[in-house]
Amino acid sequence: MRIVCLLSLALLATPVLAAPAEENVTVKLRGALVEFESGAQYAFYPRGSILVSRDGQSYSGTWSFKPDRSAYCITISLDPGPEATCSRIVKRAERYFELAEDSEAPGASIKRITFNRFKK
Repeated sequence: MRIVCLLSLALLATPVLAAPAEENVTVKLRGALVEFESGAQYAFYPRGSILVSRDGQSYSGTWSFKPDRSAYCITISLDPGPEATCSRIVKRAERYFELAEDSEAPGASIKRITFNRFKK
């Protein structure tokens, strides 16, 4: 009985490891350059234009925050028509990921983000 009590006290005294906090960095993207592990790049210009480079092609378009700034939405012009997507970028344990809107599963891995790369 005494050993069980001591073990219980010892378990209470050990610190609980918290899960790494998630930071939504979407709100800081105005003027940022985002480089993905895949080689794709997003240049978020401050005035709402964006240049997306991927698969050896470059696409221009527009981007904006959702009203609550929980995500950003991109519209780029493609041959068959415009492509529109909404995503957010989060930081988890010193790593950045792009997540599809309303998704918690890590999506595209990000190699580097340079904030304020493009001045207003």
